[in-house]
Amino acid sequence: MNKNMNLNISKIVKNISILMTGTVLAQLIPILLSPVLTRLYSPDEFGILAVFISITSILTVFVNLRLDVAIMSAHENEKIPLKNISLTITSILTIIILMFLILFSSFFKEMFKGIDYNLIVFFGPLFFIFFGMLQLTTYIANDESQYHLISKSKVDKNISMTVIQIILGVFKTGVLGLIAGVVFSILFPLYRLRKGILRKEEKVSDKPNYFLILKKYKKYPLVSANTAVMDKIATESPVLMMNKYQDASLIGFYELTKRTIFIPLTFISSSVSQVYLKQITEEKDYKKNIKLTLIILGSLVIISIFIAPIFIFWGEPLFAIIFGEEWRIVGEYSKILIFPFLIRFIISPLSVVFLKPENILLGGLWQFIYMIVSLIVALKYLPLGMMLYLKAFAISEVLIYFLYLIMIFIALNRGKKGV
Repeated sequence: MNKNMNLNISKIVKNISILMTGTVLAQLIPILLSPVLTRLYSPDEFGILAVFISITSILTVFVNLRLDVAIMSAHENEKIPLKNISLTITSILTIIILMFLILFSSFFKEMFKGIDYNLIVFFGPLFFIFFGMLQLTTYIANDESQYHLISKSKVDKNISMTVIQIILGVFKTGVLGLIAGVVFSILFPLYRLRKGILRKEEKVSDKPNYFLILKKYKKYPLVSANTAVMDKIATESPVLMMNKYQDASLIGFYELTKRTIFIPLTFISSSVSQVYLKQITEEKDYKKNIKLTLIILGSLVIISIFIAPIFIFWGEPLFAIIFGEEWRIVGEYSKILIFPFLIRFIISPLSVVFLKPENILLGGLWQFIYMIVSLIVALKYLPLGMMLYLKAFAISEVLIYFLYLIMIFIALNRGKKGV
């Protein structure tokens, strides 16, 4: 058993390394080119981009009603019907979002001050449908263990996004260049993934019963989607509230902090979570899953120990030299935000345990607690000033994620009991 366990761990490490290689390359190029972007775009324009990303991030939780996630746990004859249902749902929801943006334009215009609202009406639904297709194909590739393909797609996305933003920035397109880069960069990894997926869509049933399949996986759209949107509200609502209480430039500083620290860490942790999800979905041995969890947890803690001092001791001069003196304050932000960013980096990859059907409700409980705490902290401290809010945010994030870790082990323990 020990020999088999070692072989499994070795394979898992190899798969994570494949995804990590692509992730590092995918993040390295945008980070290296960020000094160019900060000289082409103003803090205010980065602030508007942050609002766009926050709103679309919340909306995209519903993109496939989480049925794309169900593909990982589904039987072979259910995978293609789930794919077809996901695509249909994405198309319908895209039309609904377009209608909402038109019908409630006065409400959304208030959020997007400083940009032609027609661009939001155009780019919002476009981003939604592109993202939905990309997420679906990524889960299919993950289900087929095509980690090389996923790794390359990450590189495609970030390189194309940065190149588009720089080209449009040179032509002085303003925030349009930043948003267009985010939206159209999805097409490049989507093309690679769709071309590279080798699944043979054989008819396992002449007439699959879509109603029964939807009924079987109803927890994903009814519970998992709602818990995921609570998570997004918790993580993205601060930006929307900043838009109400703070200047756009301060949101821009916050966005650059996320862009250079949190987003690269998120890409790395998501690479780990993709392999981890595949493992815990297939592996029924409780002890093996616990051992893998502890190995991942320990490895990410070690990485974090090396990352933290860079921003704590040299954040301000680094950001001032690399991005320009105007962006020095981002270094002050990084000293505080490095702690919540790293705690998310360490623990969030393990949260995919809540995507298993038996753990969805438990995951929903934590997401609800997290959303309430995040909203209370934002509502109480954002009106009092940005730096005070960041300190309160950092403390609350560290505490709430420790609770998350406890609940993750409770969820894993259910595997031991065979629930």
